[in-house]
Amino acid sequence: MKYFGQQFSHHGELIQGIFMENGVSKKALITLKSNQWKSLASYETQGPDGLEIFPSHKVKALNAARLACIKLSIPVKGTVRIIESPPEQIGLGSSTADILAVIYAIEKSTRKHLDQEEILSITSQSENGTDSVMYNNAVLFDFKNRLVIEDFKKPLPSFFVVGFNADKKGGVFCFPANYPMISEEDATRYDLMRKRLRSAISSSNREELANLATESAYIRQKYTPKPNWNEILELREKSGALGIQIAHSGMVVGLMFADKQSAEKAKELASHHGFSPWVCEVG
Repeated sequence: MKYFGQQFSHHGELIQGIFMENGVSKKALITLKSNQWKSLASYETQGPDGLEIFPSHKVKALNAARLACIKLSIPVKGTVRIIESPPEQIGLGSSTADILAVIYAIEKSTRKHLDQEEILSITSQSENGTDSVMYNNAVLFDFKNRLVIEDFKKPLPSFFVVGFNADKKGGVFCFPANYPMISEEDATRYDLMRKRLRSAISSSNREELANLATESAYIRQKYTPKPNWNEILELREKSGALGIQIAHSGMVVGLMFADKQSAEKAKELASHHGFSPWVCEVG
């Protein structure tokens, strides 16, 4: 019998940086969830001994499948297929979405239920860092240690974004060999931004949230710069976008709008600049 699981991915982050928590600095983010892309996985219990996955390069999802079988106390065997997946290596959370879709598919093959902590444990063991797409509320999430630093008690308000790969040739993101350390000055800025985040999320203040996203994007540009940045800033000015959000470890950029009509007009403008844009709702 075949079982299915799915998970929508995200469109990068509203913010990602260094935040102090109980005197300790934490790398944390707020994910911008989106229904534009999803991972769809199937799991068949019948098959050869051991687990196999298709496509075969989805190693992280295969690791998650093994761990899910062990956690659910079922034989580590069967066939996993990733039927649909977000674009890879540009910052849309494809690996986390794949992992979660596989976990859900395997869970459905049993009468057992994995709680959120168990699912987070599997995801963190399957990849170096994970995001927070499984949470309904906006959360400041320590992606290395799978910890919610702060729950803002409500979802983000929705935005329409004009998204595109900052590299017009369709390049992918490669982590630098020596990942740059953030300065003390910028770390202090993030703590100040956290206070503004609480107020902006509480009041669903789109303009302030877009300002915060833009500030975070500017900071990240110092450390892992995206190509065509000045042109992206020009696009924001011309289109009247509320702000710019990015995949901090990726190539994706999003111009943020409160309404779809404005986003569609900005999509045409981005196309004229040589980008390959799309419009999607995030929040």
